[in-house]
Amino acid sequence: MPSAPLPIDEARRLATLRACQVLDTAPERAFDELVALAVQLSAVPIAVISLVDESRQWFKARIGLDVCETPRAQAFCAYAILEPKPLIVEDATQDARFSDNPLVTGEPGIRFYAGFPLQVDDGLRLGTLCVIDTRPRQLAAGQVTALQALAHQACAQLELRRALLDLRALREREQQSADRSLEARATQSFRIGQLLHKGLAEELSEIAAVLKAGLSTARTLSPALRQALVHAGDRVAEAASDCRAVAARFRDFSLLSLGWLAAVRADIERLEVEHEVCIVLEEGEDPDQLLEYAAAHRLAEFVHAGLTTAIGQWGARTLSIAVTRRGGSLLLTLRHDGTRNGGMAVALHPASRLRVLAAELGSVMHESPGERATELRLSLNLSSPPQGMAEPAPVRL
Repeated sequence: MPSAPLPIDEARRLATLRACQVLDTAPERAFDELVALAVQLSAVPIAVISLVDESRQWFKARIGLDVCETPRAQAFCAYAILEPKPLIVEDATQDARFSDNPLVTGEPGIRFYAGFPLQVDDGLRLGTLCVIDTRPRQLAAGQVTALQALAHQACAQLELRRALLDLRALREREQQSADRSLEARATQSFRIGQLLHKGLAEELSEIAAVLKAGLSTARTLSPALRQALVHAGDRVAEAASDCRAVAARFRDFSLLSLGWLAAVRADIERLEVEHEVCIVLEEGEDPDQLLEYAAAHRLAEFVHAGLTTAIGQWGARTLSIAVTRRGGSLLLTLRHDGTRNGGMAVALHPASRLRVLAAELGSVMHESPGERATELRLSLNLSSPPQGMAEPAPVRL
């Protein structure tokens, strides 16, 4: 039994067939209805929509056959895809190409075959719509025309499938590009927010505090100068408050765009570069999936405050953060190797930023100093997350 030669455009044909992502898919009504119509129009017992890949012909839709594929070496359709016109074999036992074919000499005992190539818009023939009988026969001209129309409809379904896949891939690429752009802007926004809050706002607050302290001890200032300094101090305090508000807006945008986890990762990357430390964010729960936005926002602030305190005040060089769920609580654990002045005890003073954030989160915070590492744990009740976000009060002279 001679095998059919390969089409001259076989590589492109196979690539297009793969691009349709139709091989080995579940039955679909649009294709099943086409083979049902083919059986009715041609009055044959067997009709299939066959797609030919490297080694087989696979049936996307079939009537009258129990198998879903046969070897390409035995496929009548391997010959049918060589030409754009239909391949019609009235009696396979009299055709040298097929007379000793196992599909002719054995089951299903093919005698009549008519294959109509499925030629897509770029001229590549991916398979056939074919009708088969177990006795020799002929097709009337009207039947040939009708079956050709059904083949065109099968091609249209394949083209539509490929177009939808291309559109989906384009949208995914556009979304990935937009996500990367948004992530870059959100990451930068988070960094700007932290710099504004930890840098400029704190410096302005310190200036305001110095002015206030200076005025309280000065004895020889003229009333005009005193009034001018009081006014300047008020303006500096207002500027510090405005700076914190702007910083909060930057961080809000970042947290809404990136989520808690990505925003904390961005903060970690910045701290690692700036302070030459190693910070590990361990695999665990994602607070974005468990907490209201306000709580996740403050939790990010708490992590930042804990990291900067451990690095800046206690000289930590290696730190790790873990977030796990324990019953109805979310447990955040910060470990660090800082040892200066005995851990974070001063940072855990009731008036410290960490204590304030923990109170706003409605949580319980514990510190466990150890020989090799200090562990700070924060427990949040998931059943009653805090609502709203309190703004820091401005310093007034």
